[in-house]
Amino acid sequence: MNTSNVSFESTTTIAHYEPASEVKEWLTFGCIPSRFALLGCATLLTLMSLTSLLMGSVLYNILYDHITEYQRVTVIMHLFVYAVLIFFCAFGLHSVIRKSRRVASMFCAMLFGQILFEITSGAICLHFLFRHIRKEDYMGDLMHCLESIADSPKDLFIKDLCNRTPIAQGVCLSLFLFMWILQLFTFYAANRYVAQLQHEENDNPSRGRDVEEYGEVWK
Repeated sequence: MNTSNVSFESTTTIAHYEPASEVKEWLTFGCIPSRFALLGCATLLTLMSLTSLLMGSVLYNILYDHITEYQRVTVIMHLFVYAVLIFFCAFGLHSVIRKSRRVASMFCAMLFGQILFEITSGAICLHFLFRHIRKEDYMGDLMHCLESIADSPKDLFIKDLCNRTPIAQGVCLSLFLFMWILQLFTFYAANRYVAQLQHEENDNPSRGRDVEEYGEVWK
């Protein structure tokens, strides 16, 4: 009986490990993840716009019969700007929640135009509210304005606004500047978020067209 010798040769298998690609961390303002930065800025901008719209509407109703036609037009125009801004912020919040680059890009474009228009309308509004006028006209406007707060003598801000005091001018200018700066910060955060989504899309082409069109629920 012939027996065959079977030899087993052991082969050494060397596992090949590819270094994992580094995940880029997208930060806005140096320390906040871009997605949360846009969420915070868009939420704060929405709340501030809504507050400004409500306060402006109340102020407009109080002073309606005691301000000039030009002042009415400028106030209405600025209230309209805040209403449009609230509508635009809905796109920013939607882009964050659904993680949609297309909607985020639309929000960037709309916010850029909004910033230019609001700075222009805000400057016009401040001009007509606090412009230098003749003493005779000023006294007449002052009396009309003070008549509007006869029923609420404790409303010191409107009284300062009627008298065009430096305090009223400083408060109004500070509010305008704060809103403009907040919009610039939001615009920067939105651009960073768009860049992050574009980078993720390039690294993961399998996301698909439907994901880009309809976005993904927050995850």
